[in-house]
Amino acid sequence: MDKIKATIREQNFMFIICAIVILYSIYSSSKHENYLSSEYGYTVGKTIKYNFADGQKNCIKYKYYVNNVKFVNCVVIDPKISCPINKFYRVKYSKIKPEISELYFTKRVIDTGEVFKAGLNFEKEESK
Repeated sequence: MDKIKATIREQNFMFIICAIVILYSIYSSSKHENYLSSEYGYTVGKTIKYNFADGQKNCIKYKYYVNNVKFVNCVVIDPKISCPINKFYRVKYSKIKPEISELYFTKRVIDTGEVFKAGLNFEKEESK
């Protein structure tokens, strides 16, 4: 009987932990969307390197500047884009929390003036 109660407690504990993780994920995601839906701006971001997980390319790191402060973020790879490293794309960022951003692979920036104005350059990044 005690083993059954212990098993039920363990299952309840695991259920509570899973529920907390799911609720936090939902909260975090909606908070991210809220920051980008109210006060936001646009800048140019440069893709700098692949970020590996479990030996697979699953996201690309990119950098951008807001008020001369450098931010680095990661975006899931768009399989339609070939060789996206060291290229420039439009970035939407939160004016409240500039570290929250979205990179748009569909909006490539090729205007050198716009790239330099955003604080970036055309030198290749070292993939480490």
